[in-house]
Amino acid sequence: MTVDIVARFTIDGEPQVKSRPRFARQNGKVRTYTPASVKQAQQVIAWKFRESVSGWKVDSESSFGLVAVFFSDTQQRKDVDNMIKLICDGLNGVVWDDDVQVDEVSGKRGHDVKGNARTEILVYRMGKRRRKQKNCLRCGTKFDYYESTKNKKYCSAKCHYETVKENRTRECKYCGTSYEKQHAKQQYCSTKCKSDALTITRPCKGCGVEVRRPKSQTKNETWCSNECMRKNKTHCIHGHELTPENIYIAPGTNRKNCRICRTEASRKRRARKTISVVKP
Repeated sequence: MTVDIVARFTIDGEPQVKSRPRFARQNGKVRTYTPASVKQAQQVIAWKFRESVSGWKVDSESSFGLVAVFFSDTQQRKDVDNMIKLICDGLNGVVWDDDVQVDEVSGKRGHDVKGNARTEILVYRMGKRRRKQKNCLRCGTKFDYYESTKNKKYCSAKCHYETVKENRTRECKYCGTSYEKQHAKQQYCSTKCKSDALTITRPCKGCGVEVRRPKSQTKNETWCSNECMRKNKTHCIHGHELTPENIYIAPGTNRKNCRICRTEASRKRRARKTISVVKP
């Protein structure tokens, strides 16, 4: 197999490993972070690569191979796979977009005299990467997908968000303004539009002042206030005229009550009590 050597460089010092992420509680929430020593080691790897290859641009179209030889001057136990993982992550965004482009890895651990610890790295290009692609449903841009992400429809989170935002946009049923709905049953852009759509303006029967009332309450007489209703009402809800002889005012209130309606209601209550007593 023909390969294209991209870079060969050496990092002095004891080989480092990619340690596990750390967890800390902050403001009542658990936060995951990478230790500062790991970040610093990854920066050193990126700097060494840029020193060895000037003018290199990140290649997202090729597949790569990596050879790493680790020389330690201590007897400290270190896993080769964790040391290789540190190198792959350190070269992310420097050599390749993501270390998923690394199709071949070779690592070897050795020992050397005190003060001569180092890591020798070889990066080579193997050719065009084999990948599955599909078109973004929004912008048409081709993007990579894998078996675990085969149902992915958009190339980025931005395209996904813009599509969801468009699907949530509708016109207000009352004023016609476009708005972003918060739930499926929302029909109006604001509470004011909803209030205006579900109410109607009618004149007060007593004084003629225009008042807004819910449509469900406009089937009967419309009054601007209880005081106006008590002052100007001439008939009860059942149509009996409120003459001085037919008006009953309960103690402690100023509300006009129809004596005929009160008498009829009392008669019905007594009839119900009689039926309940006689019933075996």
